Amino acid sequence: MTSRVRIYDREGGRHYVVEDGDRIYTHRDGERLLRRDTPADAQRDPIDKLREAARFFDQYFLAPFPGIATNDGRFISRGRLDSREAQRFEDGDGVRARRSALEEHLDFFDHSPADGIITLRENFMGWRALGYGTLAAARQALLSGLVFGRVRNGLAIDIARISAERPASEDRTRIYDDAGELDVAWLELFLNDFDHAARAAGTSAITHEKALEIIQRHARPGWVSRGQFRSLFNVCTRLNNGTSITRQQFQALFDGSLLVLAASFPGRDGRAGIETLFPKD
Repeated sequence: MTSRVRIYDREGGRHYVVEDGDRIYTHRDGERLLRRDTPADAQRDPIDKLREAARFFDQYFLAPFPGIATNDGRFISRGRLDSREAQRFEDGDGVRARRSALEEHLDFFDHSPADGIITLRENFMGWRALGYGTLAAARQALLSGLVFGRVRNGLAIDIARISAERPASEDRTRIYDDAGELDVAWLELFLNDFDHAARAAGTSAITHEKALEIIQRHARPGWVSRGQFRSLFNVCTRLNNGTSITRQQFQALFDGSLLVLAASFPGRDGRAGIETLFPKD
């Protein structure tokens, strides 16, 4: 299967698709749609360095998850093209250089195959990889499928439609806006309170109870959001070996990297890890 990975060059400010670690495509000037008919320009684009970045992501990570960066921080993975995007790209249509933060966050659950749809099986495997036991993972998969999926599709979740599937009555934290993008200024309010609470406690982490107080100070999470925060706390309990959470972990939940970190955590408790999602050949 052809591998196509989005890579962003922070220095040059351009987006690319690197195909099979070799061929490189970019966007036309003035737009952000990556196109097969717009190959990288050897006079302008850092072609060799982009190939090195693609090899780095392939060598050191089980998948090019959005947000991971090269050691110098210059090149950032924006995730692979899923099969539907790859087909559009192959047909000559443009694909987005970057999807919304919420879509990137959900990449973790879309893996076999990566097609923009989270099946009930993929959902279950994702929760297992986060350290949940079999029954707990099944429960999480079923609940999220019921909320965000559709019965006629076997409770599969269409990532592109997830915001529309959220219950209309649900109160939100507003950290993700209606377009699925991070509201950085709003998130900063939560993070500043985390910093203040950590300084007051004289530690780098705060209790789940204190974190929930901060969340409720700025938002009125509905039952879906409360369930999602319970899941966050469960993941952090496993990572921290106790009921605490750091500022970085709270922030990493929304940029998606916390899920990758948690699933990569050694399975000291005998739970499934990230190898469940990406077994070695």
